[in-house]
Formats: sequence, structure tokens, C-alpha cells
Amino acid sequence: MHRRQLLACVPALALLGQQVFASQELASQQNAAPVWAANLPQARLLGEGDFRWFGMRIYRAQLWVSPSWPTAPASSASPAWQQQPLVLHIAYYRTIERAQFVQATMQEIERLYGEQFSDQRLAEWASALTAVWRDVQQGDVLSAWYQPGDGCRFYDQHVPLGELADAEFADAFFSIWLHPQARDGRLRRQLLGLA
Repeated sequence: MHRRQLLACVPALALLGQQVFASQELASQQNAAPVWAANLPQARLLGEGDFRWFGMRIYRAQLWVSPSWPTAPASSASPAWQQQPLVLHIAYYRTIERAQFVQATMQEIERLYGEQFSDQRLAEWASALTAVWRDVQQGDVLSAWYQPGDGCRFYDQHVPLGELADAEFADAFFSIWLHPQARDGRLRRQLLGLA
């Protein structure tokens, strides 16, 4: 091989080396335990399912629970989830802007709870959620950790995003998926292991 040809290959080999290193780092991150695992040691997957909107898959949700979670399925109306720490783990199939997420979240809380919370309280929650959440892209994985009576923490797979130390907000937020009147009853049953 001529010296010029060999020198021409050097940048390509360097780029290939960077790509291999980046791929190995990504694979290592994907195989590493998520940050929330420290809050829920020995967590087990209770259930999972896809959320669809007009037939389009939006995200895949998983509900991770502590070993103390009751092994016998509760009735479909049981609020047992409000008595146990848990993690809602969501892998997104589509891009969702933070503003869309916050708006949809607040609409669902209002739908489920009606006039129970004042407009001022809802606005405070929307502001706090906007501060900790972010836009998501296809392939992103975000999680929310629930601690009864304490609040919730949000994670971007391996990075903490923030915390809302408000027990009422945490109950209302997780109700979007776990309340008996959740918009997607099928997904709720799948998450709670009732389907």
C-alpha cells in the first residue's frame, strides 16, 4: 500500500474508532441499572403495555414494584398502588415536546379530579413539572418514581431530572395511568398485572 493511501485511511480509522467507542459506551449505559433502581432495590416488573392514540403507538410503559407488592392481583378498583413505592418507566416511540406533555398531564388530572384542586394549585404543578421535564425524542426512556406520602422523582434513564415533593401531585400524576377511571383502561390493567 502506498504511503498516500495509508495516510488517507487514518482519518477514517480514527472516526471508526470513535464510533466503536461511542457504541460501546451506549451499550454499557443501556445495560447499566437505571438511576431509580437505588430507590427501589430488587424491583420486579409487574406489568407493561403500549399507549396508543388513534392507532399510533406513542410509548411503552412498564410498572416496576417493590418485592413487598402483593403477589395476588388486586381488584381492578383497588388503590393498592398508593400504598407502595413504584416506578413508571416509559420508552417513547415518538417525539413529544415538553409543553405538550405538561398540557396533557394537567388535562388528565383535571379530568380525573374535577374541581378537587384549585386553578392556582394546578398552575403551580404545571410550572413545577415544566421545570423538571424535557422534550423527548423517539427512543428516549424516562421514569417516574413514586413514594407514598412523599412525592415523586423523575429520571432520564441514567440522570435525575428533578423532584416534586408534593404527595397530592404524586397521587394525581400516577393516577393518569393507575386510577380506575384512567383514560386507557387496557393499559392500566396491563400495568397492574390484571390483564
